[in-house]
Amino acid sequence: MGKTLHKTNLLEDQRHALKQLVTVVIDERPDAVIGAGDVYDRSIPPAEAVSLLNWVVTEIVGVLKTPMVFVAGNHDGPDRLEFGSELLRLNGLHLVGKPDDLPDPIRLKGGSGELLICPMPFADPATVRELLRDDSLTTHDEAMRALAVRWRDKLNDGTPSVLVAHAFVSGGTGSESERPLSVGGVDQVGLDAYSGKARPVDTLSGGETFLAALSLALGLADVVQQQAGGIKLDTVFIDEGFGTLDSGTLDQAMRILEELRLGGRLVGVISHVPELRERLRDAQLRVTNIRGNSTARFTVR
Repeated sequence: MGKTLHKTNLLEDQRHALKQLVTVVIDERPDAVIGAGDVYDRSIPPAEAVSLLNWVVTEIVGVLKTPMVFVAGNHDGPDRLEFGSELLRLNGLHLVGKPDDLPDPIRLKGGSGELLICPMPFADPATVRELLRDDSLTTHDEAMRALAVRWRDKLNDGTPSVLVAHAFVSGGTGSESERPLSVGGVDQVGLDAYSGKARPVDTLSGGETFLAALSLALGLADVVQQQAGGIKLDTVFIDEGFGTLDSGTLDQAMRILEELRLGGRLVGVISHVPELRERLRDAQLRVTNIRGNSTARFTVR
């Protein structure tokens, strides 16, 4: 929810689709409604998108008494999505933003007995490495597999279970609405539980393309320094590209840039992304255009 297409607000289209979902729940009476990530289109969703989610949740959980389960996707802000989750869970709304170090399944009861829902929200490799204290996890493929193994080890009583995960599975077939080469910052997860095969370049998402380009630029700088007789490239400028990143990939990119700065390189970022302006507050060169005239102001904090 909250997605726009070519600067066109799709809120009314989304409202229409959700009204149809409510009608389906009324007619079919399912035991639960499950959303596998990307509840919102961005980590800080617009107010009208939050209001729309509030309406559909009230109708399905509050009025129809049908439990709902949401896990965070790579577009969601996990901490924001989990706000009030403990209280909401008592009333049938289960919101899971981040993987838990001691995961417990969500137990739902329906006409056929008990069912265990195992939520596995999106998490980048750095987050999973810290959670599991395993420095060997370097790819999204390995991280998601490690999380999945924990669930398999935990479920041993024979109760039917469903794993709810947010991932782009390699070998799967995308829908007609899927944007080519862009699935947020999520690496592909092997259809055969992580085959380990190298991925072709045309499967990279927008976030991965940005990180790959940054890696190539830094690698090229090192090669030039080694082969150009002592020339040192100690300044890096990055012009845009941050707008294509989800919150997890943006955090990863910022960590890399901070490591470069601590290593003695001057890092300059040209961007219109508001979140970056807040993060890079130590030194900023702000350019303002007023009636066709541009002014520049340098601030240091």
